Amino acid sequence: MAVLLDSRRPPRRYPGLLGLYALLGAGLTFAWRMMRTGMYTSDSGIRVRWLLRTRTYAWSQIDGVEAAPARLLGLPTSRAAIWLDLGDGGRVETPVQRRADAVSGSVVVTKNVGPVLRRDRFDRLHQELDQYRKAKATPHT
Repeated sequence: MAVLLDSRRPPRRYPGLLGLYALLGAGLTFAWRMMRTGMYTSDSGIRVRWLLRTRTYAWSQIDGVEAAPARLLGLPTSRAAIWLDLGDGGRVETPVQRRADAVSGSVVVTKNVGPVLRRDRFDRLHQELDQYRKAKATPHT
């Protein structure tokens, strides 16, 4: 008895599986960018990395480093963030924030993107950035 094999079987298609892999890839990319959100310094300047964009500012472009309320949809939040004052008059908010003090009985609005530091670490980072900016702005002879 002979068994005939049909070699003309239609190819299998896995559109659902491809969609699942695409969704998984997008989710992993999102998670990776969330983990990498922050502020990075080097001898040449400061890199501010947000979820969807990254900007690098040379020390010569930065006129000041301030701590001011972080903004969410244009409104201030209960956490302070580090802001960079630029030489062209612009201001740049960084994702680095100071942990808000617990306030009972009030609504606390926070922005949960980027590192949130304890008060002492935030203040020390703010001071060190300002000192480093001043040292980089001073011409070496």
